[in-house]
Amino acid sequence: MKFCDKIIGELSSFMGVVSIAGVFIIMMIIVVDVALRFLLNSPIQGSYEIVERCMFCTIFATFAYAQTEKAHIRIDLVVGMFPEKLHMFADFILLASSTGIAAIIAYGAVLQARTSMSSNYITSVLNIPLYPFYWLEFVCMLVFAVTLLYDSVKNPIAMFDDRVAKEVKARWSLSNENPS
Repeated sequence: MKFCDKIIGELSSFMGVVSIAGVFIIMMIIVVDVALRFLLNSPIQGSYEIVERCMFCTIFATFAYAQTEKAHIRIDLVVGMFPEKLHMFADFILLASSTGIAAIIAYGAVLQARTSMSSNYITSVLNIPLYPFYWLEFVCMLVFAVTLLYDSVKNPIAMFDDRVAKEVKARWSLSNENPS
C-alpha cells in the first residue's frame, strides 16, 4: 500500500509541476503580450493560441494532483450523516463511478488524438498540431483515473482494516466529524 501511495504521489506531483509550469507560461505570455501591445503596438503573434494550448495542459494536469491532495470540492450533505461503514461504501461507489468517467474521457482523448493526427488538425495562426495535446490529455486523465481507482479501492479495505480506515477518515472533511 505504501508503494502505491509513493508511485501515485510522484505521478500526481509531476502533474502538479506540469500544471504550475502551464500557469507560469500563461502568465508570462499574457504579461509580455500586453506590454508589447501597449509599448510597441506589436503583440505576440498567436498568443491566444499559445495560452489556449497551455490552459488545456494545465487544466487536465491539475485533476490528478487535486485528487491526491483532496482538493476537489465534495458535498457530503447526505453521505456525511451515514454511519462510518456505509459512508465508506458510498465513497467507494462514488469514486468507482468517477474512475469510470475519467477512463471514458481518457479513451475519448485517444480517439480525438488519432483523428487529429490522421486529419492533420492544426491551429489557425501558428499551425501548431493539435494531436500532442490530446495525447497529453490522455496521459493526464489516465493518471487521474488511476488515482481515483486507488482511492476507491481503499474504501472497501477500510471497512475491515482499522489502519486504512483511519487514513480514509483523516481525508474526510472536518465538517463531517462529530465535535467531542
